[in-house]
Amino acid sequence: MIHGASGQGKTALAYRYCYDYFPAAWRYRVDVIESPSHALRIALALLGHAKAIPCEIVVFIDVQPGDTQWVELVRSLSQGQGRKTPENIKVLVTLREEDWRRSFSSLGDFSCHEVELMLQKEEAKGIYQQIRADHSMSHLIGFDDAWDKFGGTGPLLEFVYFLHNNETLEKRLKSQITRLQDEIRAGKMPSEEMDLLRLVSFATAYEARVDLSQLIKSRGVKAPQRAIELFEKEYLLRLTEDGKQVMALHPIRSTILTELLTDSSSPW
Repeated sequence: MIHGASGQGKTALAYRYCYDYFPAAWRYRVDVIESPSHALRIALALLGHAKAIPCEIVVFIDVQPGDTQWVELVRSLSQGQGRKTPENIKVLVTLREEDWRRSFSSLGDFSCHEVELMLQKEEAKGIYQQIRADHSMSHLIGFDDAWDKFGGTGPLLEFVYFLHNNETLEKRLKSQITRLQDEIRAGKMPSEEMDLLRLVSFATAYEARVDLSQLIKSRGVKAPQRAIELFEKEYLLRLTEDGKQVMALHPIRSTILTELLTDSSSPW
């Protein structure tokens, strides 16, 4: 069980582990678990497959925010439906800290090992040295300077961004929002588009997805396609593959945007 705050690299770490230690034919990812019965069907299929082959396989479950059905899948794989679970099946789970705490009490009937991801100073130093070997960082004197300016705490995602750019992610987003607000004041951008971004940011700060057609209808955006294109180019949001839902690039960005766009002193 790999758990930690958003932006610590849980999913990336899990993918890398699967890539390094399991051949492509023996690694499996579970995307959606719709119900306890669905979890059982998935488990039975995986258990039967593992039992029929001589190789070790890994099942990767990247838990979606608020999802609890993954516990049933792991329990079914662990217990093997009353039969001995094949020793060649391994399960790797990644989930946010709040989902880990919510589900922890449900894990008492099977054993697991947990790894909590947090960016430590020594790890940050190693990352700094590797990046500095390939990229110029003239805005930083050395690692101690970088760590102090970063604040000595925060997610991996934002630390790496800070090393590559002479500003924190929050400052970068604030600059983008200020520029967009200036365009609204100048009459170059409809205020409804900023309202759209605010609502999407608020929703996706909790890793939710927003129905695009309903959002456009409720906000009265006159040129929705152009608005979405603009925000995509600014790396402020993105569409799902089917184009029906809209979400932010990452919940960390959404949280920062929500704070910027819901400031009590701001008309947006």
